Amino acid sequence: MNDKFILRKITTSQEFKELKDKWNYLLEQSSQPNVFLTWEWLYTWWEFYSPGYKLFILLISDQEGNLLGIAPLCSALITPLKLKTLKFLGTEEVCSDHLDFILSKGMEKELLSIFFRYLRENPKEWDLLDLTDLSEKSNAIYFIQIWSSENTYLFSVNTWTICPYASLPDNWEAFLKQLSANSRKDIRRQLRLLDESKKINFSIVKNRDMVIPSMEKLFCLHTKRWSTIGEEGVFQRDRFTGFHRKIAQLFFDKGWLLIFELSADKRFIAIYYNFLYSNRIYSYQSGIDSAWDNFSPGTVALSLTIKSAILNGIKEFDFLRGDAPYKYKWTDKNRMNLQLRVWNENLKADFYRNAILYLDKTKKYAKKYLPDFAIKIFRALWRKFGIV
Repeated sequence: MNDKFILRKITTSQEFKELKDKWNYLLEQSSQPNVFLTWEWLYTWWEFYSPGYKLFILLISDQEGNLLGIAPLCSALITPLKLKTLKFLGTEEVCSDHLDFILSKGMEKELLSIFFRYLRENPKEWDLLDLTDLSEKSNAIYFIQIWSSENTYLFSVNTWTICPYASLPDNWEAFLKQLSANSRKDIRRQLRLLDESKKINFSIVKNRDMVIPSMEKLFCLHTKRWSTIGEEGVFQRDRFTGFHRKIAQLFFDKGWLLIFELSADKRFIAIYYNFLYSNRIYSYQSGIDSAWDNFSPGTVALSLTIKSAILNGIKEFDFLRGDAPYKYKWTDKNRMNLQLRVWNENLKADFYRNAILYLDKTKKYAKKYLPDFAIKIFRALWRKFGIV
């Protein structure tokens, strides 16, 4: 470390908690701010998902104490050889998209070089750098590739998830003109039916006391819809619902929560759970009553949500991960989240890397020739030994 910068490693929850204001201020000044990198989202994730992880947050400050860079990482030991794996905070089932390093604008290369010099000089602290949900626009991708090559680390980058998004013009009609003729016709028809109906209401949650009741309605609608096809919805998981009850209240207090509700005769038929941050709406999750599918409540609720966003000057609607067909009714644009891996040079890393390569080669043959119950057994064994 040179005299210009100070690097510090955060390993305790209390230290993480005390970073709130400095963290968010730096994020707002960075070139790629997004809601999944806010202190609120990542600290709440840590509160609910920390078992099995240790904090590994690296901070870079100047001599005056101004925070310039954050590597928002955590460390996990993968059995049976206890592979020390560094991951982004916010991984697992909460589906954080566009994760990244948080860097002062214009200083990205310099700050990344300091973070990765630390990893090179402390090889016993990590075996694998496994960054999932990494934004394709990250300044880190090219830098890490060069750094890996210079230090003879094995490097790979793969597509992780696809995230459709729509650019929003200044008015609703201009937005509709971006869509296909069939999409425009259907959206206009559904909105006309809404206008003609005397019993359909569209509302926005504006009272903090209504946040949790609205979230409970979302959980119920979402779970009911998945149950009709015999599958478990994410809101049937206690930790997941606990995380979102808390994050919804935190985001409401910050002005980052947008919950839109569609109801008929006091019965909720669609709820859209969105975030608003840095002039972008993130469409996180929805609950739709399948009994009203003929009315297309999803199309109606999304239409009114996007229309409201345009009226309020929002410039982008991010549908987040997943290439569900309904998203392409609204846009033809995509972003990618990537998985980036760097393997340290040691026996443990070599073992796991080769095991993963073997798994990739055999997976397609297993699906082709083995019965489903056998595939489940092998998958359970792979998980037990930490390969997947």
